[in-house]
Amino acid sequence: FIPDTNIMSAEAFRETLINYQQAETEGLAECVVLKVLVSAEYYREAGLRLMETLRDSDILGVLEDGSLYIILANTKKEEAIYAMKRIEGVGIGTEYVEDGVVCLRTDRI
Repeated sequence: FIPDTNIMSAEAFRETLINYQQAETEGLAECVVLKVLVSAEYYREAGLRLMETLRDSDILGVLEDGSLYIILANTKKEEAIYAMKRIEGVGIGTEYVEDGVVCLRTDRI
C-alpha cells in the first residue's frame, strides 16, 4: 500500500488486476476497472472519499502509468454506471476502461 492510504502500490495492484482478469476469462468472476480522474497530489484525499462509496470487495490502486484505478469486483459492465454515479456524488470523476480503451466517462465535479 502507498503509505498512509488505502491505495495499493502499482506492483501489488497490477498482480491483483491480472488475477481478477484471469478469473473473469475463466468465468469464475466478473469485474470492471475504472480510472479515477484525479491528479496524484490528491490521491490520499480521493482514497478517503472513495471509501465512503466503495464496497469492501472493491480495490483501489495505482498502475505503472501513475494513474489511480478501482477494481469493482463482482460487477458486470452494465452495472458500472451505478458505481460511477455514486463516486461522482462525492465529487470524483471516473472513466470505465476496457482493454485499455475508455468506454464511458463521468466528469469531475
